[in-house]
Amino acid sequence: MMARVSIDRRLSTKVAEWFGPAITAAKADDVLADARALAAARAVGRDPGVSVAGDLSLSKHYHGIDTDVCLDVEGRDGSNVAVEHEWGAWNEQRHRFVEGHHVMRDAARMNGGY
Repeated sequence: MMARVSIDRRLSTKVAEWFGPAITAAKADDVLADARALAAARAVGRDPGVSVAGDLSLSKHYHGIDTDVCLDVEGRDGSNVAVEHEWGAWNEQRHRFVEGHHVMRDAARMNGGY
């Protein structure tokens, strides 16, 4: 089952316009720190003895006055599998759905996001 959630993509830009770019940069630092901690904790345990922490890349990017926190996950074939890592996906080897880690969602929620 798929669901689509519509969020104003300019919301954090509007916040930066209203309160100044320093507020989104500071909040991005908080989200980035929490995301790194969650990623390190949740990267272990999917496959016993196999950590994917080395395949995760968390970074902060500036877009004018706005700030984004980004997650990149490199798959075995070199492709970006961040969406699958975050939300889960069908695993062909296991023949079942593998739950996502929800790193970015939970890091945002820890910092006042929804």
